[in-house]
Amino acid sequence: MLNKNIYSYLGSADPLCEDAFNYLLSYQEEDYLIDYKEIVNNNEEDWLKLTKDIVSFANMEGGYLLFGVRDKTFEPVGVPQTTISFLNDPDKIVQKTNRFIDPKITGLRC
Repeated sequence: MLNKNIYSYLGSADPLCEDAFNYLLSYQEEDYLIDYKEIVNNNEEDWLKLTKDIVSFANMEGGYLLFGVRDKTFEPVGVPQTTISFLNDPDKIVQKTNRFIDPKITGLRC
């Protein structure tokens, strides 16, 4: 039943609204629609992991990656400014992700 709410956010005009964010923080479960990441670094290994997650979501019906949330406890811990700077730009994410895959990902939102 909870996934139905995630679907409604994914299909909404603003899937990144504050209500969606709050709902996703309270969801506290990883499944095929949501994945939480405590830390992500701007290195090849982390980009390969992110690419795997993004491709998984693209092959389904979409999904959410929430950064700055502690693994297993789902405690929000925040994201360093350096991480925010490269995660805030969907064009940069698509460019880095598309180096590893074909067909290319489009329609990514941050």
